[in-house]
Parts: sequence; structure tokens; C-alpha cells
Amino acid sequence: MNSKPKIPTTTLPPTTTDAITTTTPTTTSTTTTTTTSSTTPTTTTIMSTTTAHSTSTAQSTATSSRQGMPPVVEINEGNADSVSQQLFASLQLLFEEGEENDETLQRTVDHLTNFANANVPLNEEIIENIFKSVGIVSSQTTVNPSTSNLIPRLLDRILFNFSGRKYVTSSDKYVTSSDKLRGGVVDVNLEQEGGLSFSFSTGFDETSQSSPPMIEIPANFPLPGQVRIAFTAFDDASLFASEQVASIGRSGQIDIGDVRQSRVINSAVIGANVDGKEIRQLRHPIIITLTQYADKVDELRFDNSTAIRGVLINPRCVFFDYDLADGDGDWSTDGCDTIMDDDVITCRCYHLTSFAILMDFNRAPHDYVLDILSYVGTSISILGLVLTILTHLMFKALRAYKSKKILVHFCTALLGMYLTYILGLSARLPQNQNQCIACGFFMQYFLTAVFVWMFVEVVEMYFLFVKVWSDVEHFLAKMTLLGWGFPLLISVTTLVAHVVISSHAVDGDDFTRIYPNYQPLTTICWLTSVGVYWTIFIPLGSLLLVNTVLFGIVVYNVTCKREMNNSSIGGAINSRHIKAKEHIINALAIMLLSGPSWLFGFLINVDPVADGVARRVLGYVFVLFNSLQGLWIFIVFVARPKKVRTLWAGVFSPLLSDKKVATRTISYSKTGSSTYTKNTTARNSSSVSPPSSPRVMEAPATSWSPKPDTVNETGGGDNLGYEASEAT
Repeated sequence: MNSKPKIPTTTLPPTTTDAITTTTPTTTSTTTTTTTSSTTPTTTTIMSTTTAHSTSTAQSTATSSRQGMPPVVEINEGNADSVSQQLFASLQLLFEEGEENDETLQRTVDHLTNFANANVPLNEEIIENIFKSVGIVSSQTTVNPSTSNLIPRLLDRILFNFSGRKYVTSSDKYVTSSDKLRGGVVDVNLEQEGGLSFSFSTGFDETSQSSPPMIEIPANFPLPGQVRIAFTAFDDASLFASEQVASIGRSGQIDIGDVRQSRVINSAVIGANVDGKEIRQLRHPIIITLTQYADKVDELRFDNSTAIRGVLINPRCVFFDYDLADGDGDWSTDGCDTIMDDDVITCRCYHLTSFAILMDFNRAPHDYVLDILSYVGTSISILGLVLTILTHLMFKALRAYKSKKILVHFCTALLGMYLTYILGLSARLPQNQNQCIACGFFMQYFLTAVFVWMFVEVVEMYFLFVKVWSDVEHFLAKMTLLGWGFPLLISVTTLVAHVVISSHAVDGDDFTRIYPNYQPLTTICWLTSVGVYWTIFIPLGSLLLVNTVLFGIVVYNVTCKREMNNSSIGGAINSRHIKAKEHIINALAIMLLSGPSWLFGFLINVDPVADGVARRVLGYVFVLFNSLQGLWIFIVFVARPKKVRTLWAGVFSPLLSDKKVATRTISYSKTGSSTYTKNTTARNSSSVSPPSSPRVMEAPATSWSPKPDTVNETGGGDNLGYEASEAT
């Protein structure tokens, strides 16, 4: 506490000398005081209505009688006690009957102003009545900032007028409280006392062991000798009203439908002031300890299966600056550092005033129908991909072709992307920042791998159908290194860039992180919009463009360039050419599902479309196209090809055959004719015997041995498309 912490977010650095301004309150009906949050102090008028009421006592009395409020009169030793009692009683009655209004608040401020200006001692009973009255007023749902924001400063001045105890020792302390606020005043020599602390829960605590909210003034505070310090603590910011900032109460509940602001005060408000002095630009900080009231916001559901989710992010220490908002006051971060420690936030501020925690309040739309489509589609695709990979791993005949090995790699990358999506992004399993970053890392890795393996498949088709005499040595080994190494390089580079950028970022920078800042319920553990643009859209978009060009060359060579070859054989059907076309059609379908469909995701997340029907439609298209890729691959490469079905039939046929059925036999007659007979069980002794001297032999088992990748004169070759795309 003896030196300023080295935190780069301080916006108002302390000077080498403490700035202390002496203020002298007057006893007139209009009182001025000086509050400063910058280098040059300014004077703000805190009361401007008492004079009008004083010059027309009869009118004020009549109006007050109708509203049940005591008349606004000048406070003296004879009426101070009775006026404070009448004020508390009238406010209690008005609020119980629900008859309070803006005029009630204005009259309360007028009374408080007279108590603050009174040149008379205020005892404990008077101050307790005043604090109870303010506690009632602070529960009003709607307040006028220009009126309500005067109350905290008036309470400080009322505490300065406390004279229940005389300036006898250096440890005189007085604490008063109501349901929603607590106040205290002390005559103290900070050097002798070794500092001072005040908390909302226990008031003054010399051992500094109170629970937050709490404020601590160091022993090296630049005021020698005995001084009078007033403390106030409010359980919410209702008396620090701002058009731009909402307030969360002690319960921690916040209604999304009622909050229109984008920032909220999410803590108690606690502060201190020195009698007759304005303290600013201290060399050593004041320590304020606060806790957040709410860490998440309940969602607001609608009848159309959608909801709005709220999120509280970016906590920071602020103070209430009465010079802002044309004198009405607003919250500012100047001169305060924020230190996060789990659920406790420590503020180091270099001036005295009222402090709190300010957080950004964001809203995010949520669609439950889209959730269901994501889960169902992704689950079906995961099953399809597992069966596709299992099929090609089980049957060696299917692994004889390079293109089918490439298919296994592609399906593995797609399966990894689906699993990361459904566990991390859709189910929102990450529970902290590190888990969220890990989810974004693997999602980027597998997505990049999907695009790279699509590129490898197109390159393979290019060598089969265009560069027919080309032969790349160790082609598959090199492509495997590219297919899994390049995505790892991109993902690791992104992670390193995030660490470097976030560690050197300061407030006000446009680009501070690549992975999002984790917040419960609403954070999508993916990448920020800027991160998606630089690490996904640019590299993968370039790769997709190369894929499209190469694929166009392949299509041209298979279709247009070979038409003359087909016509030269008299219109005969070139079966290998037809299979090549089917292969291209299958590959084209995969490219259309895996490539351009991500454009919809870009429009939704990177360049956000306004919430509404258009956004929902884009979301449905994106989810349907991308969640069903695995199902499409299973249909094209496993369920549709006859040879693949034959291999699976060979696996299941022994399990499905009846024990009473014998093997089929083929009887060949001497004349060359053949008949089919069934060997039934031996119990059928009257069965008809076969013709004399037949040749009986068992039908050979169905078998299929693949042909290796070959290239004929026309440039065709057996590959994934040739075998797997053959229809029944």
C-alpha cells in the first residue's frame, strides 16, 4: 500500500504531490461544493430549489399538506428533531400507500438540503431519522437524476454536522444505518491510528477483517493531525442515477426486459469524504474491496421458441463524477485501477468519492429450434462418419485406392470438427477461459483440416484426369503431412498471436484478443469476429478458391475435352468415362456442402445480420448444410455403391442364414443345361433324385478384388469415385 501498483490501465496517474482543496460550506439556501475528477476543479451547484420554497411558505405548506409531507422550513435547534421525525413518518406512510411521486423525492431533497445547511448540531436521533428517510426514498423505482444524485453528497454534509460526541479523543466513531444504506463519521488522527477502514456490514473495523464492500484509508494519508471523515455505503446505485447506466440490487436479479442500458452497476456503492477538504491525485491509493452481485443473467423467453440471453462482462472500478452529464453526474473510470481476484474485485483509486463496479451488459439472441436441429443433424452425421470410417478400415479391398485413403482422412477431420462443435459450441461444456480457448483451438484445427483434405482430393483428381502421366513419389505420405500439419501450424500460430496480443492490449484498443473472453451462458467458445476474419476467412477462403479453379479444370477435361473420344468409338458408352463423371458429381456435392455453406456462417457471425427473420433463415440454412455432411458422405460412399453393400452382406449373411438351409448347388446336365436344387434335410427321403450322372458343384463365394489405380489411354483411372459411386 506504500507504492502505486504498476497497472497499465490507470487513466489518471497520481502526481508527486497530493492535491487537497479546502472547501467552506455556506449557510445560505444555495450551497456550493467542489468535486474534482480531473486536474482542474470545477464548482457544481448542488441545491437550487430551497430559496423558492423559503419565499413562499404558505404555498409550500398547502402543497405539503395535500401530499402528507411536512413543510420545508429552515432548520434550527428547536425544530430539527421534530422535522426529522415528521419527514420519516410521512415518507413511510406515502410509500406504504403507494402515493409517492417525483414531487415526494424533490421535497425530500429540499429537507435534506436544509439539514445540511443548518448551523446547528445534529444528534444521533436526527441523523437516524434522516438515514431511514433516505432508505425509503432509495427504494423508489424511478428517480430523477438531477434530484436524486444530490442525496449522497447531502448525507456527507449531514454527517459532518453530527455533534453527538465532541472532539475529545482521536477515536470518536459513530455509525448509523437503515435497510439500504449505512453511514459513519469519525474524528481521527490517521497517523496515530495506522489507517482506517469502513465496511457496509460492520461499520468501522480497525482490524480490516470486514467483508466487502469495504474502503480502507492508509496511514500515510496526506492530512496530519485530527480530521473528520464521513463514510457512506449504499447497497445499490439507485441514488446514483444515470441515463446510460442501470443498477443491479443486492439480490443479484436483473430483468432483461426492463433494462435498456448497455452498462450496469453490479455492486454496492461505498465512499468517503473529508470535512472541508477535497482529496484528489493522491500518491498512495485508497483501497476499495467490492464483490459482484450477479455473475449471470436469466434469459428472457418468447413464444416463438427463441430467447434473449444477457451477459455481464468487463468488470471495472468506477467512481461517480458529479461534473459529468451537465452536472447531473455519471460514472467514470479515471484515477482507478481494477484488480481481479476470483469473486473479489479490489479498486485502487487516487481520490475520495463514491466507488462501485461497472460492467457491460450485452444481449444475445438464442434459438431453441436451431439447437434441436444442430443436435439431431450433427448426431446423425457423426454416426454416418463413424460407419464410413469403420467400413474402409474393415475391408482391405476398399483401401486399395489412394482416393479412398484420402476419404478416410477427410472423414476423420470432419468427425473431429463435429465432436468439438457439439460438445464445445453447442452444449457449451467449457466452464472457464482455458477450456474455452481449447475448444476454439480444436474447432479451428479440425475445420482447417477439412478444407485441406478437400484440397488433397481435388489434387488427386487433377493427377488422375488431367496430368494422366504424372506420378508424384510418396504422394499420400506428403499429402498426409500437409493435411494434418498445415492446420496445426495455423492453429498454433493463432494461439500464440492471441497470447501476445492480449498480454500487450490496453483499454481503448480495437483489437485486444483472438479468442473470446469467457462468460457463462452466452460466450460461444470459437473465435472473435476479427479472429475469424484473419485466421479462418482469409486462409480457408483462399484454399477454397484454389479448389474451385482446379476442380473446374478437372470438369473441363472429363466432359468437354473427352466428348470427341466418346464419339470416335461410334457412340459406344465409355463406362469408365461415365464413372469419372459420377466421381466428379460426388466430389462437387461435398464441396458445395463443405465450402460455400460457410458463407452463411460468416454472414451470421463475422458480419452480423440484424436479428429477425433473415438471421433465423441464414442460421437454419447454415446448420442444415453443415450438420448433414456426414450423412451425405455415408449415403454416397457406403450405402449407395453395390460393391460396398456386397462386402457388408458377406459379413452379415452367415449370421442371418437359417440352420436348416444347406448350401446352394448347381446341377449341370450332360447336355450343358443346368438346374438349381436345394439340399434339404435328410428326413425328406421321398425327394426327387437329380438326373442321372449330374455334375454337382458348389457355387463359388461372391468375391471382389479391387483393381489398382491405373490410367488408360483416355486418362481414366480406378479411384474412390469409380468404385463407390457405382449405382445398383
